[in-house]
Amino acid sequence: MTPRIDTIMRFTAAATGVGMNAILSPRRDAPTVRARWIAMYLAREMTHRSFPAIARSFGDRDHTSVMHACRQIAARIGQYPELAELVESIRTGLQLPAEAA
Repeated sequence: MTPRIDTIMRFTAAATGVGMNAILSPRRDAPTVRARWIAMYLAREMTHRSFPAIARSFGDRDHTSVMHACRQIAARIGQYPELAELVESIRTGLQLPAEAA
C-alpha cells in the first residue's frame, strides 16, 4: 500500500524530532531542512507523485525545491551511513501495516 504524503511527513517529523509545522514552514535551519528534504525524497520515492504535486503538499513550494531535495538526499545517502539508516528506518515504518506501526 502506498503511503499518503501527509503520512510520510508525520513519520519523518517523528523520526527526526522536527515538528510537522516546521516541515511545512519556510524555516531554513539545518534540522528542519534535513527533515523536509527527507520527507520530500520519500514522497517522491514511495508515491511516484509528480514534483509539482509533492511541492503543493509541502506548503505550496516550487517543484524545483522538491527536485533539489531529492538530489541532495540521494547524493548524501551514499556519503553518510547514519542518514541512509534514518531514511531506511522511516521507509520501513511507512511500509508496516497501520496496526503494527
